[in-house]
Amino acid sequence: MEIPKYLKIHLEGGIGDCLKVLTVNFALLSLYKKHKCETVIAYGGPKVNDCGWGNILKNELIDQIEGFSYIDHKEFDELDCPTVQDFFKTDARQLLLQKLMPLKFKNKFHFPLSAHRRIAIQTDSNDKRKKYSIEKWEKLIQKILKKYKHTDLYIFDSPSRADYLDKHLSTTHNRVHNCSGIKLWESITLLQKMDLLIAPDSFSKYICLPSRVAAIILCAELHYMNTSDMLRTCFNGIHHNDNFKLIGLGAEPVSNINQIEVEEILSYV
Repeated sequence: MEIPKYLKIHLEGGIGDCLKVLTVNFALLSLYKKHKCETVIAYGGPKVNDCGWGNILKNELIDQIEGFSYIDHKEFDELDCPTVQDFFKTDARQLLLQKLMPLKFKNKFHFPLSAHRRIAIQTDSNDKRKKYSIEKWEKLIQKILKKYKHTDLYIFDSPSRADYLDKHLSTTHNRVHNCSGIKLWESITLLQKMDLLIAPDSFSKYICLPSRVAAIILCAELHYMNTSDMLRTCFNGIHHNDNFKLIGLGAEPVSNINQIEVEEILSYV
């Protein structure tokens, strides 16, 4: 069969929604690696779930990934090529493509990494239900440093919170590294090299899954969905994966991740 030079897809929602489509739902990275078929992407717009992430997705993610490129809505409509959805419904089935491949970026990012075990900690979320207090993060950091003498901690957050983290967390410790000042694609590059991630439920789980990075995910219930449905939809492919531990969705699910005790997280580190 003849493989098209391009496929196109229109993304919407948050960064996690977009990453799930690109890394989990479709074997786009494998398609590019084997057949040099590029994926052309537009985001948001009227009548879709536009969360305002277009500029960040373009500049700090899509345009940085090998095999992906970002275009505007007009170019998208004029581009004569199959959509990702149509191609994977039919033609892609016979290609034996590999799902769940880590992202490969066009540029190299060099950050000094220790030879110790590397634990990434993502300290914030846009969802108020998924905010763990800075005091609890600091308590967890102190306990990990005390218990594990050969572990380094890498703190991830938005660049605007870099100084805040320096003020409230032990970032001057020689085994604690504040990575919050770097770009999204650079953060993803580092996350793919970690041994463990501790984070609120967010886009980072779709970095860990294809990169085979273990993760402890702090979760909170949804008022419009029961826990079983959450596991089946929001955590499909994750909740039964031994590399992941979901905290907060047990017999008595929490309404806010700040209800989760530091000791419970530490018990799975």
